[in-house]
Amino acid sequence: WKLRFILDRLPLWMLPAGWDLRTCSAYCRLSNPDTGSTIVGDVGPQMFRGGRYAKIYIDEYAFLPYPEASGASVSQATRCRIAISTPQGVGNPFYREAHDGKTPRFDLRWEDDPRKGLAWYKAESERLNNPVVIAQELDRDFAASISGVVIPAAWVRAATDLALTWSAGSPYEPRGPKVGGLDIGESSNALVIRQGP
Repeated sequence: WKLRFILDRLPLWMLPAGWDLRTCSAYCRLSNPDTGSTIVGDVGPQMFRGGRYAKIYIDEYAFLPYPEASGASVSQATRCRIAISTPQGVGNPFYREAHDGKTPRFDLRWEDDPRKGLAWYKAESERLNNPVVIAQELDRDFAASISGVVIPAAWVRAATDLALTWSAGSPYEPRGPKVGGLDIGESSNALVIRQGP
């Protein structure tokens, strides 16, 4: 409807030859009679299957109900697939593609919008008043954009590669009893031993 709205309000000289909204527009389809080009919309786990397209944009890829099936159905329909999405956790194809190191990535940040600044961010954070929503919608933080986690992503990042020196006299010298934890699995096991914090 956005494209139809724009086309309906363009001056005649800007429209393609032969353009008529009634004949060039159908459900999820707009056609240019002058060039034969078509803009098609599709949705669902079998979207775009069976067709061939110059490029496909997948909007809000992280939120698709069947992202693996949708990604597979699009895989042979085009050589140019552009996935666009707000982050939504780490357990989805959008996250994997955004972090695989092979897929070109572009982040559109609120900081890049000249109308927004730190005062805007603080006001939005207060208005939203939800750390998960703030992480997802404002900070583009994949790991923190999910609720119900046992260990928040910020804690994990703070502990990752933390250099602790265990020398005598160090504040990090291990003290207290040694504690162990064992997780027995079907094909492998994990043993963790710690002393101190």
